[in-house]
Amino acid sequence: MSHSSDKPRGPRRREEGFEVCNHTCQKCTNRRSRSILWAKEGSSCGRHARTSSLHPECRPPCPAASNLYTRSAALREYPKAIRDMLDAGRTSPSIDDFFSKHVANWRPGRQNWPKLPPSQYMQAFDSDQSSAGPSRVEDSEMEVDDEEEEDGEEEEEDQVKRLTIVPRHALSVAHASRAASSRYLLAARPSDFRTPDSLEPYPSALKLVEPHTYKLLYVPDASREHRTRDEALSDLAWVKRDLTKDQLEAIKDMKGSYYKVRSMEDDLATEGVTYWLTEWLWTIICLSEHKTKQGHNGFDVSYMLWSDFKETLIDPRNPANQTRWEFIRSHDIIIGGMDYTVGGCYDHPSSCYDLHGNARNVYEATLLILARVVKFWPPIPQVRTAAHKWLTTPILDMIAAANGWRRPKTTVLTPGGVIPTGTMLRRSHSNYGDFVILPPESVVGDGAVADKKRRQLEGHRSWSELKSRTSSGEQRWASQEYVETLKTLGEWRCFVLGGHIALVVHTIYKPDEHWEGKRVWQFKSLRQIRELWANRKSVPVTANVLVNPDSGDRLDRTEGWEDFRDFVDKTYKGLVTQESNPTGGKCSLTVFFRMDIGIIFDAEGNPSYFVNEIERTQTMSMWLKTVEDTTNRTMLDTFARILHTHMTELDDIYTY
Repeated sequence: MSHSSDKPRGPRRREEGFEVCNHTCQKCTNRRSRSILWAKEGSSCGRHARTSSLHPECRPPCPAASNLYTRSAALREYPKAIRDMLDAGRTSPSIDDFFSKHVANWRPGRQNWPKLPPSQYMQAFDSDQSSAGPSRVEDSEMEVDDEEEEDGEEEEEDQVKRLTIVPRHALSVAHASRAASSRYLLAARPSDFRTPDSLEPYPSALKLVEPHTYKLLYVPDASREHRTRDEALSDLAWVKRDLTKDQLEAIKDMKGSYYKVRSMEDDLATEGVTYWLTEWLWTIICLSEHKTKQGHNGFDVSYMLWSDFKETLIDPRNPANQTRWEFIRSHDIIIGGMDYTVGGCYDHPSSCYDLHGNARNVYEATLLILARVVKFWPPIPQVRTAAHKWLTTPILDMIAAANGWRRPKTTVLTPGGVIPTGTMLRRSHSNYGDFVILPPESVVGDGAVADKKRRQLEGHRSWSELKSRTSSGEQRWASQEYVETLKTLGEWRCFVLGGHIALVVHTIYKPDEHWEGKRVWQFKSLRQIRELWANRKSVPVTANVLVNPDSGDRLDRTEGWEDFRDFVDKTYKGLVTQESNPTGGKCSLTVFFRMDIGIIFDAEGNPSYFVNEIERTQTMSMWLKTVEDTTNRTMLDTFARILHTHMTELDDIYTY
């Protein structure tokens, strides 16, 4: 499906040269240039310098404390900036390209550069790959991330912070991709650290990794694991795929995340044997096979069970966990861990994460320390924001009001207060439909069965019932205007990658209590939907009429696509703007998320698209069962490319 661009904007003012963050209270580096230089064109340096959360210690005599936030970069600062770029792993052509865009008459080629200062690492990898790098491998040396503790009794938080005392060789590996001075990075063998039984002495597990290959650790989510194959077959978050011998070898220890379709033992080593596995395990397999434009591996993927990850973070000092702790820290990015958006994430006896009491507190404290060294996707704070749900609702309301769209009204309930009748009840920190209570009015039909169902739903609308389904003070219930068309017309699950629509899947819950999904490539226009709705008493409007319509000419279909795309684009831009404003960084929505869209009508019969849900975590269902494999793989390969691009070129989208 093609994507035409938005209306062209007016020409942006062209300004040459660079500027520097004027904070002398700390050294600030532009994550894009990997130096102190920001392009004058635009205002990114100013936005950065004005963000107080990025400069918490700023006070006089720092010039920025007097509102002198930026200054022009001096020519004498260029050599040191170029050296910093090289030390950070940028290539000569990319540096030339950067300077050529912003400096008039820049002459490319290292022979034309000014004389550079020595590298901060003293040696290049090329001269002696066995000993060079950000630091030499010396087991006797130790580094501490935090300041030394003061005299007196040590607080619990300080005890956890001291877990960051690790051998220098571990830190050198952990920071390699962000501070390498040449073409090669140090990394650990991923296959050696899947389970406690396979741990090896860490220094012996060093190897060379191709340039721009990011070490990715995947921890399958416990909420998606199943103990039996029959349970897995009925889960929408599982998919059937033919796996090669190499793919099976890579995931062999991820028990509970995949099952063989057939149980014949002699098929275990056969190429292309069919397996059921979680959608996200299949996604990570696709990431592991991603190639950059230069032909290098985009990601060096390792796998670790949730139980091992949890055990390590609860007690990193334990000798049995120290090697695994160092291994975890050696990665550039982690996908996995505890997903705060799912129903079992809290201290509940049946919690799928099996993390309770003080162990949970220690886990979360250690996790924050780990996040200083390794990037998480999505970032942990943004997962917490997504879990609350109702923090996103006001933003969606504001976007709808600005564009004249209708939206169902949502009200966060006060515990013990009035529960509005005729509304749908939804709880935050929940997944699937486990914590959604429909109103009795949603039951269609007459007779004893329908009446019994209505009485059951009415019985659920009490605070005693809601409290029985709540296990934490963070979990809040809200009432939402019941939208019948979600049941009768279904939802459009729109997958957005890098700000563009990658795939749309229409889903509807059928009367026989199963989900039906269909890939969407054509849309009715809102004008046509209004005409159909006005005549609905004579000709009922059904999902089959709206999804991939087989009537209408090319102009009709173009109008329908533009209506849908315009809604998605404006919603996306509004969400990203509002979520980025507090920090100045980019939110995880710029990489990959799912927008669930329904249709609602006003009293005059005018239709509007509305967002029913935003999903963005590693448990987000991708409805892979409903579309052909080629489409799935295209979307996942696009995700791999966008994630790699963000890790490589863009400003730090993981700003916390």
